[in-house]
Amino acid sequence: MTSLTTAGGMLPLATGSAGNYQAPMATFIISGLLFATVISLVLIPAVYRLFSKTERKEHKDMETSPINTTAG
Repeated sequence: MTSLTTAGGMLPLATGSAGNYQAPMATFIISGLLFATVISLVLIPAVYRLFSKTERKEHKDMETSPINTTAG
């Protein structure tokens, strides 16, 4: 939410109404903020879920292997 409000605040700079020399910088900042937001909200949780499934599968396989059975 903070990234979106910052990007919205930079829009006047990006359109060139505040000066032409600041427009490329504002465009770069807006694109960087939006990219970081997408990475944080979509890609990182997806990668975490992928690795946590793999780890749970390996852990489940270890529990069911005959090596881990206790002999009385």
